[in-house]
Amino acid sequence: LQPKDKDAWTKLMLERASDAMTFDTEQRRQCVEDMKFAFVSGHQWDSHLTAKRRNKPNYEFNRVRQLIRRVTGQQLKNKPEIKCRATEDSDVATAEVYNGMIKNIEVDSSADNAYDTAFQWSCGGGYGVLRVKSDYESPDTFDQCLKIEAVLDPMTVFCDPAARQFDRSDARYWFISELIPQSDFKERWPKADVVDFDVARTDGDADLLWCTEDMVRIAEYWYIEKESKTIHLLSDGSVVDAEDFDAYQKEFANPPTPRADPNAPPGSPPPQPAFPPVTIKSTREVEVDCVYSCPISGTGKLEEPTKWGGSMIPIVPQWGDLISIDGKQVYSGMTRFARDAQTIHNFEMSSMVEVV
Repeated sequence: LQPKDKDAWTKLMLERASDAMTFDTEQRRQCVEDMKFAFVSGHQWDSHLTAKRRNKPNYEFNRVRQLIRRVTGQQLKNKPEIKCRATEDSDVATAEVYNGMIKNIEVDSSADNAYDTAFQWSCGGGYGVLRVKSDYESPDTFDQCLKIEAVLDPMTVFCDPAARQFDRSDARYWFISELIPQSDFKERWPKADVVDFDVARTDGDADLLWCTEDMVRIAEYWYIEKESKTIHLLSDGSVVDAEDFDAYQKEFANPPTPRADPNAPPGSPPPQPAFPPVTIKSTREVEVDCVYSCPISGTGKLEEPTKWGGSMIPIVPQWGDLISIDGKQVYSGMTRFARDAQTIHNFEMSSMVEVV
């Protein structure tokens, strides 16, 4: 497709994809190198020292992994959990109900795996991600449930570069990319063209495979749109959505009154309404954030966008060290500043083994 042939939605999506996927490529490259240095054998010698030693032994005595495992081991002993706290005495029972529901979600979705994976990446490379999804409870029901899922490779997740909050709750969009076989792509979307993302890529993300002979990269596009809605302030002090309330406005303003009991003794008070009348005291228009998700390829939508039930995009980053320097946010894990010491230690120990 030529740019002029793409609709406004697709143009905006591709512009955002280009901005997100080409932002911070150097930090992402360092994050991947740190993880390989700590957890993948054969990555603790730089090319300069390897060339110097030629055919001499280059052994690795990995202390960095041990240090990271100490921290992650403590996290395994003290599992993180979500907990609701009551702000008033009357909210204690409600908070307990919420805590029970959240605990059930964590158990059903094996949330421990998501927490552990994100924490390991944040310790080793400085950046991990987990996400929340909704799914049907079973194939034969319409009931949905929430699930906390792990993101095995945070380098496939791209955030709005303009977001600055620690939890990225101010992000206007996210991309979660995925590499799938072309046969699966054609089976799921037989009418769609197999087209890669039309975004500029640099050497910083050269390891991120894109469209190949057998595989194609697609993505989940999460974005926020501003929408207007009407809300009502009711006579009982509650605030409701006008769309939900207006259909039952007459019933609330004129609550039903039960029939008089024919067996009631004389002089008994007449039956009272089932509840006090509820009327509208005030109305106003407000702007709200509505979250949508859509599977995409380089040609645009693969399916129509789906509305998410919350007001924030359900993708949660987890950082190691995150600081702002000269207006730029810099993140790192435990590996970054231990690499030189580990390299020297490997050199010294390998030289000693060689001499002995």
